[in-house]
Amino acid sequence: MVGDRLDGEPVRAKGEFHFGWVLGGRAVQDTWIMPGRHEPAASTLRAFHRTTVRFYDPDLGAWRSTWIEPVNARVRRFIGRPVDGDIILLSDEEDPWLRWRFTDITPSSARWLGETSYDNGATWVFDEEMILTRRSRRPRASGSGGDTARRPTPLARVSHRRRVVSASGSEVGRWR
Repeated sequence: MVGDRLDGEPVRAKGEFHFGWVLGGRAVQDTWIMPGRHEPAASTLRAFHRTTVRFYDPDLGAWRSTWIEPVNARVRRFIGRPVDGDIILLSDEEDPWLRWRFTDITPSSARWLGETSYDNGATWVFDEEMILTRRSRRPRASGSGGDTARRPTPLARVSHRRRVVSASGSEVGRWR
């Protein structure tokens, strides 16, 4: 995912999205890095690091999710559910409301849409779009007996497009 372009114009950039189980397999965490660690910095973009931790709440029948963006001192809570083949996350505890949608989900890719509502969900304004592409893990020599071990690498390459300077996003979902 990418930060804001300072002049408000649409922007495309590459970043990293790391996604995996944490807390003994009880929760899922993702981390967004923009620009990616091996991508050039651009003076027209606001860089960021964001993370989200989520867990399934069986009493609620949904995922509870907390998104943290330390660079801009922001924290938001979301509730995430599958809806018609998509994953929808809603943060409606403070204004503006945020809605994050994972759509077009396949084993190798997904589309993420960030939207904002200033009227309690009656209408939504498109803020940003990310195209997530799963990357394979790279082998690493273990050093004993020539075995090859796998080392975690970014699970997705992120191509990001942002149209509005306000709002932001990331979030939950199980890829099928």
